[in-house]
Amino acid sequence: MLQLDAHGRATVASMDATDLSEALEIRELLESAACGNAIRRISRSMLEDLRRALGNPESATPNNASKVHQLLLSSSGNRYFQGFSTLVRMTEEVHLPATAGYPANAGKLRNLQRGILDKLVEADGKAAQRRVHEYFNELHLHLATKERPDQ
Repeated sequence: MLQLDAHGRATVASMDATDLSEALEIRELLESAACGNAIRRISRSMLEDLRRALGNPESATPNNASKVHQLLLSSSGNRYFQGFSTLVRMTEEVHLPATAGYPANAGKLRNLQRGILDKLVEADGKAAQRRVHEYFNELHLHLATKERPDQ
């Protein structure tokens, strides 16, 4: 999430709209695949962790959204999926909140995340994957209709 310049100063890694869109495409593929694995491996305690991360819609934060997606990747039991937690944090906590109009869409995104959890609880992997695609479709729609501020 951080870049070091030639003088050793750290700054937050920047992403333009194209970079962000491409990062979300990778995440969509990973998280959709993670759902299939999660159905076979997810524990009750992991489901409870997901519920806590979703928390109260009024107290939703980018950090909570990031945690939901990181837990999804972790619940897959695949350490390579888990290795993408930095990409999740960069997109969910840093770059998406910087897009115009993001707070207005946060509630809808939270509901889509709840749909993913509901399908994991039901052990319906295909439906969970569809919910993941719906979540990322909403993000892509958001990016297509909102201009990002200059970095």
